Amino acid sequence: MSLTAMLELPALPALLALLASDRTAPVVVDADGGLHDLRTIAATLAPIAAALQSKAEVVLACEDRLHFVHAALAAWATDAMVLLPPNLQRATIEQMMLRPHDVGLLHDGSQTLGIDISGLAPSDGGDLGRLEQPWDPARRLTRLFTSGSTGAPKPIDKTAGQLVGEASQLARTFGLSGARVLCTVPPHHIYGLLFGVLMPMVGNATIVAVSALHAEAVRAAIEQFGVDVLVSTPAQLRAFDVLDSGALRRLRHVFSSGAPLLADTAQMLRERLGVAPTEVFGSSETGGIATRTHEQPDPPWVPLPGVEVSADATGRMLLRSGWLDPMLPQPHATEDRIAIVGAGFVHRGRCDDVIKVGGRRVALGDVSTRLKAHPGITDAVAVALPTRDGRGQAIGVVVETATVGADEVRSALAPWFDAAVIPRRVVCVSALPRAATGKLSLASVLALLGGAPGDAE
Repeated sequence: MSLTAMLELPALPALLALLASDRTAPVVVDADGGLHDLRTIAATLAPIAAALQSKAEVVLACEDRLHFVHAALAAWATDAMVLLPPNLQRATIEQMMLRPHDVGLLHDGSQTLGIDISGLAPSDGGDLGRLEQPWDPARRLTRLFTSGSTGAPKPIDKTAGQLVGEASQLARTFGLSGARVLCTVPPHHIYGLLFGVLMPMVGNATIVAVSALHAEAVRAAIEQFGVDVLVSTPAQLRAFDVLDSGALRRLRHVFSSGAPLLADTAQMLRERLGVAPTEVFGSSETGGIATRTHEQPDPPWVPLPGVEVSADATGRMLLRSGWLDPMLPQPHATEDRIAIVGAGFVHRGRCDDVIKVGGRRVALGDVSTRLKAHPGITDAVAVALPTRDGRGQAIGVVVETATVGADEVRSALAPWFDAAVIPRRVVCVSALPRAATGKLSLASVLALLGGAPGDAE
């Protein structure tokens, strides 16, 4: 599909029509091995929709992926917009409910407020509302929230054209028809929603609604449920080094997103476990931008079909895509620095991670990259710290290592950076505080570096 065609997307078919189109596979297989086709899923929607009483907005806080599918479809059937919280903590959910208008809440037993859909009995039928009608691509389906890794979570609305359109394109690009998809990423994150729910739903694939996070549990689920596609994060994939040689050889695809995939993790998956992982580059704001499959070390990024990537004179990425907010002008300038290489590009870090230390410009991403390449360091992050000595900013680093000390960290950076740039504050830990998606919280990193970011010496 051309970019022009995507930007002028006509009315989408009804979601049930998309689900039914050429579908030969069940929509969901549950943790007990039960198969759920369109008929059994449709039977659960009417009582949920009736309990919502036509709320305009509905918060989804379902932990089980099958319940999430039921809740999302029921909410969309009533023309409601689904609100996806940044996490499922009760305080977060209760805060989201404090809105100036009446908001619904669907969950599966983890909350004290709202409707527990796990206790609602299926019905023999009912009005499926908007699921049986064509969707306007401009209809706002979902409001999600960024992870807050660089500050407070920010709300982002997604339209039907963005979400269903991108999911359909991904399913076509990766040939998922007939596959069984296991996703270890929560569905209230955009990556988990797209790759773990919507992509298999519209791509004649089956959602494996099993909670499996640790390596052995994932391996067991792959064997038990005949999984063909794994959707995960770099932090989880790193832990797969405990598995036997060839353990993932049966998989068609292993997707990774949420944070950079370390080179040694990609090598371990490719050479020992038998699958070349496909890394996904994008964001909540932009949707998917590019992928790269690690069939060799450090491959360039290749834009997804229908996405056009270029760079301005400073190296800032310029993006044209049907998955962008329709209100944004295109090309859209992102905060990414890139270099065009053939039909793809190399990512050079973020424009907003370039700071001045003692009058010298340095990219925090470059500092982190140099540290990750050092033997004995498995992960690292560099952040900016205000100072009191007139230098404006300093760099603090948190390093994941079992063998390297602070002095060796500084020595590893010395060949690459001026002495004034070398971090004064270095913290070595056994594991960086990454979320389930693999992202780091800025607040957690600053806490490791000593709390409030205002007293670097």
